Amino acid sequence: MLRPALLRQVTNAYRSLPKPARHFLREVTTGRPFVTLSPHLPIAIHGAFQRMSERPDDPLAGGAYYEFGLYRGYSLWFAEQISREYAGADFTCLGFDSFRGLPASAVDGAFYDTGDFAAGYDEVVANLRAHGADFRRLRLFEGFYGQELFEALAREYDFPPAAVCTIDVDVYESCLEVLRFLHGRLRVGSIIIFDDYNDMGASDEHGERRALETFRLAHPAFSLRHLRDVGPEAAVFEVTAI
Repeated sequence: MLRPALLRQVTNAYRSLPKPARHFLREVTTGRPFVTLSPHLPIAIHGAFQRMSERPDDPLAGGAYYEFGLYRGYSLWFAEQISREYAGADFTCLGFDSFRGLPASAVDGAFYDTGDFAAGYDEVVANLRAHGADFRRLRLFEGFYGQELFEALAREYDFPPAAVCTIDVDVYESCLEVLRFLHGRLRVGSIIIFDDYNDMGASDEHGERRALETFRLAHPAFSLRHLRDVGPEAAVFEVTAI
């Protein structure tokens, strides 16, 4: 359960959010297991969907929500729930995870152990089904992130443009592979939420922050605008150039 001070802070923040977000408060106060380790994430995800829905060009149409790093599936569940309000029936929420926890990291091994945040595929599916997820709007992809995996997936599935992306992969190597995969699927106006951008001391030498800098050096035309920080670690960006 959350510490009382943090619970009060989250409660106040969630009062203005759609009904699915308030589910988190019921779960965490009763000690039930289907909660997020990042209570700020639903706030960031809702803000991204709301921003996209207010644009005149309707960027959610024909697009998808991408999430990398599912843990037990809560934030993917939340995105699917609110996508019903903001996007059409053909909108898809795509979840990617090893379902075996974090990989070994040469860069961030001092901060995380191999296998951290592991939740199995069957556990995630059971959580999503138990809480009413619509699997006509959901698709899960299994494997450690890398060129081989993403190329294999792309041969089997026609990935739509990425409208909103949540990257919650913690370590440098994983985040860099995700950004490489997303590059051809992002559009100007796409929103990327980095859940751990300000983790590990907000250092450019580690984690998602380092991965983004490495990616930018390799793709100098690629540009982001920082929209806001959410919670102690997450940062939200909008793509301004590909």
